[in-house]
Amino acid sequence: MNHASYRDLMNFIDKNHSFRHLKGKRIKYVDCSTDMRTRKIFSVTLRGLFGEKVFWQANENKDRDLYEWIINWLEDGE
Repeated sequence: MNHASYRDLMNFIDKNHSFRHLKGKRIKYVDCSTDMRTRKIFSVTLRGLFGEKVFWQANENKDRDLYEWIINWLEDGE
């Protein structure tokens, strides 16, 4: 995921799933990891009242679109 998509993800979470607004999944913390060789984000961790969900773009998930994967989970829980 590039940094523009990450910014869009943060805006989406804030609008629809934020702890601050007591909406959706009530996400309180978001962490990401960036590979500085490619400047791409390859891991995002969401933490909130539901516990912790880690999205890691490696091994069997290496070809998944990280942004779409997270948005789908936020909207559908899958």
